[in-house]
Amino acid sequence: KDTLGWHFDNSEFFVNLLLQKSEEGGKFEFAPATRTETDPKYKQVNQVLTGNSDNVQSVDPEDGSLLIFRGRKSMHRVTPVAAGERISAILTYEMRPGILMNDYTRMKFFGRQLT
Repeated sequence: KDTLGWHFDNSEFFVNLLLQKSEEGGKFEFAPATRTETDPKYKQVNQVLTGNSDNVQSVDPEDGSLLIFRGRKSMHRVTPVAAGERISAILTYEMRPGILMNDYTRMKFFGRQLT
């Protein structure tokens, strides 16, 4: 199944409205304050990526849940959906003018490039 693995966001924060929860999997996991503006904290990032971090927290939201999250400094992911379908509406917010999604992110979320 399609999944979005561990990552940081480029935007200031996002809002995720869960429209339909999956039957199995699809939990939101995050590692708070994985990095700072001045310290990339490579050791902590590696611990999250290798499954050796005790800093990872998990949320299993219900249909209609609204999540507001600052993902620029905290690694996060959605666990693979094992059964059913997970549907959510995601809005991202950026304070710097002229910032666009990169091609990979645009394809992942919308399935197309800018024309």
